Amino acid sequence: MSYLIDYLINLAASFTFVLVVIVFGWILIRRKRKRLLLFFGVKESGRLNLWFSLLRIIPGGAIGADGAPRSFGGNALPSGELEFLPLYQRLFNYIVPALQEQPGFWRNILLSDLQIEAAPSPVNPADVQRSSSLVSFGSPGYNSVSFWVENSLQSLGHFIQQNSAIELSGVPQFADPLDGFVQRVRIGDGPAVAFYVAGMSEQATKASAYYLAAHWQLLQGAFGNRQNFCIVLKADTGDYRKCVVLLERRER
Repeated sequence: MSYLIDYLINLAASFTFVLVVIVFGWILIRRKRKRLLLFFGVKESGRLNLWFSLLRIIPGGAIGADGAPRSFGGNALPSGELEFLPLYQRLFNYIVPALQEQPGFWRNILLSDLQIEAAPSPVNPADVQRSSSLVSFGSPGYNSVSFWVENSLQSLGHFIQQNSAIELSGVPQFADPLDGFVQRVRIGDGPAVAFYVAGMSEQATKASAYYLAAHWQLLQGAFGNRQNFCIVLKADTGDYRKCVVLLERRER
């Protein structure tokens, strides 16, 4: 009987400790998480849409793993953009810091109150979900959501000349293959915003997508939670995580 009592006491003590750790960990991240949700405009909706470029390949237009032409025809998604789905999922899903050193089940407890929806760009821009914030990857040439952001919202940067250059008013065009941008544009009068990450090449698009996820706190400090902005950057040829900011532009 005494063994059972000791066991129950130890069990209760363990759960009490874990509960204290969870509460303490939540206090540590609550403030940062609130800032994150406000910056991405998802605190109220609890939803973020990720829209990836859609590649429509004509029959016979594909190259196989062996380098030979293949007969595949249909829709495909660029792997360079899909690499960022786990990164954005991790950005919004926190492991309680104090639990990371705990064994087994406890170390995997996540604090998440956001639904992330990832999908290929719709063929028709009218099908874009506009009631919640979004991140659009890639140029209007392959992503109708990017086309919608450029043409229906107050986008500061635009692709021009059949996607051969990036244009912002008052400065020379950006046409280097390593040039790209990170933009945020408000959607209507509510809290929802559209983030637009794209570049002149896959490397530039990857650099832009990474910059947004890795440096959102810096961007929030510079532009707050509602101001439209555009950051033009130049990607590193070898590591897209390294880039140089060429221009910062905000709405007037």
